[in-house]
Amino acid sequence: MQNDCKKERRNSFRINFNDFLNGKAEILSINNKKININKFINLEILNISEGGLKTKTILDFPINIVIILELSFYLIDIKFKLKGIIKSKNKKGNFYEYGVQFIDVLESEKQLLVKCLFNYQIKRVRIKDYYDSVEINNSDKDNTWPT
Repeated sequence: MQNDCKKERRNSFRINFNDFLNGKAEILSINNKKININKFINLEILNISEGGLKTKTILDFPINIVIILELSFYLIDIKFKLKGIIKSKNKKGNFYEYGVQFIDVLESEKQLLVKCLFNYQIKRVRIKDYYDSVEINNSDKDNTWPT
């Protein structure tokens, strides 16, 4: 019998994007062999934390090999360029979703990422609170256009 509940192993604060965050990736190595392709893969980043991200792409990477990527994205107008390793893969329609764990991240980069994630969340909550507080004028309850 398959267990439909997966245990949550991530402990980091995570931002789920309403749509997605645009990003790019470049393959740096495959099975510890450096690759110099100089081609970028467009990514749709679905969520991100200080430890990694979930992304969506049309590319079908094999999961049984070690692929190291250099991931580039902007968060709150700050460009991040981090290395990551593909840890999981799920097919979703015509796309593939990958869980990528950040590797070789400097403490200063991690702190900046966490700060940007919190600032992004604060900004998002403030915008939601603003729209939730806006009163809708219901004075024209008969749904007719003013003349």
